[in-house]
Amino acid sequence: MKKYSARVLVYGALFAGVAGLSVAQPQWVERHGLDVWSVPELEAQIEEAEAEYADMDRETNEVLGRIGEKDALVLEQVCENADLLTAARQFRALCIESCQHIHYLNLRYPGMTDSECYCANLIEHAKSLLIERPELAPCVEKWQREFDSLRAMSGGLEFTN
Repeated sequence: MKKYSARVLVYGALFAGVAGLSVAQPQWVERHGLDVWSVPELEAQIEEAEAEYADMDRETNEVLGRIGEKDALVLEQVCENADLLTAARQFRALCIESCQHIHYLNLRYPGMTDSECYCANLIEHAKSLLIERPELAPCVEKWQREFDSLRAMSGGLEFTN
């Protein structure tokens, strides 16, 4: 019985000390994650994080939608046996919505004109489809040859609108 009483006294003293310290030094309690009074603040942080996740999901779905549109365009152009410049102009029309897109392409394909960047990006996108659609290979190879030929002939390929 004496051991039980001694334990109660020790634990009680420790609890009282921590409680007193939390009142005297609330930042200590916060720093160690023991602050139970900040539940509304934590709930606000959770709501903010959920809103950020919802925004990221929306942006992800938009990007996936644009990728799907690009896939469909490439497949359509292949089926129509379109030449590179025709396909690249349409590809550019899909990309033009994003003002950051050409900046990204200029970084990805340094030294190329904007039109060359769109052609190179179209060919790269078409090549990414070859894994699932190997029958696209002849068209992608044709576009690559056209691109190489156009770049070699001129001082820089530019679309005429």
